[in-house]
Amino acid sequence: VLGAAPLDEAQLVAAVHEADNVIYQQMHEAGGAPGMGTTIAALLVHDTGIVAVNIGDSAVLELIDGRLVQLSFDDVPPGSSWLPGITSAGVTQTLGGRPTQTRLDPHVYADSEKGTRRFLLCSDGLTNFVPRSEITAALLAADPNDAVEAIVDAALATGGQDNITLIVVESRAPDRLPPESPTSEAAVGRQHAAKAADARVPAQVNIPKDSSE
Repeated sequence: VLGAAPLDEAQLVAAVHEADNVIYQQMHEAGGAPGMGTTIAALLVHDTGIVAVNIGDSAVLELIDGRLVQLSFDDVPPGSSWLPGITSAGVTQTLGGRPTQTRLDPHVYADSEKGTRRFLLCSDGLTNFVPRSEITAALLAADPNDAVEAIVDAALATGGQDNITLIVVESRAPDRLPPESPTSEAAVGRQHAAKAADARVPAQVNIPKDSSE
């Protein structure tokens, strides 16, 4: 599953289902934990647009005209309300996490918008504790790596009350990419992608609960 390289919506959804299968297999193997489970947020950037898939309450968000827009759907109990500084009460879907495997219904968002776009994929340990206004302000940084640093600083300032995982992705149309060496990994990747829109992952971070660093 970690080596999956989906090329379209169907393959991305299939990879999510396969990850669920692997978790349930490992739950019942030696060394596995019967209740282990996880949420997932995934983003595929291809030459005709993007596909976002999620299970649980990890989010896929996009910075659009200076606003943070959520592309994913939170799997939370009906009537649940989001309150800053409070962890989620529970989720209605996860990969693994239940005594017996149940049918997953991944949430899918797809569009054909092109041009330069910036996305944030993150766990609720970020969105539940850092105000959206602060996340938005950080994502407006010209350098996406600076955006990650600012978001991490804001997350640590809350005390690390929940696990925090985040990744910032910037996609650019081929004609908006900076010049690179023909032998660079990015250049080779674009050759294999037949000049498809370039999806870059400038930085990512995982902050365990109660981290002091």
